[in-house]
Amino acid sequence: MDKLARYREIIRGELHSYADWLKQPDEKVRREVVFDPLLDHFGLVESGWQGRQRIHLVVFHLDIIRP
Repeated sequence: MDKLARYREIIRGELHSYADWLKQPDEKVRREVVFDPLLDHFGLVESGWQGRQRIHLVVFHLDIIRP
């Protein structure tokens, strides 16, 4: 596995771990890991409802910038 592919796997794994760590029981907010391995964009977003308030938040965003 080349270095760039390894970086992609590490980032995806860490984002999934962080999303699981943030999870709370009976919560109506959903966390999603979003990634585009072709353009090397990665993110963690929250969406859902907190009471009567709509939630849509980018928790984490990362780009791998290649020379």
